[in-house]
Amino acid sequence: MPDVLYGDQIRLKQILINLISNALKFTQIGEVRVVINYAEDDQLLHVSVIDTGVGIDKEELRKLFVKFNKLERTLRENEDGLGIGLTIC
Repeated sequence: MPDVLYGDQIRLKQILINLISNALKFTQIGEVRVVINYAEDDQLLHVSVIDTGVGIDKEELRKLFVKFNKLERTLRENEDGLGIGLTIC
């Protein structure tokens, strides 16, 4: 990792909060991991949030980043939220 990273600290923080909180909401058993790598060749920070949660049905993937849309399972398992977090990400 370089000593200094340039970017929008506020937006990066919000993205991480959204992704990690979603992973935690839908992972009842197992783990949530955050993996961060820096690619020197393209000078980009790569962040992955990996969980062992319930997952998303293939037919619902296309709805995932639609504003104010909550997936069917999301409505059943967690009523909180507006359905905009991943759109922001």
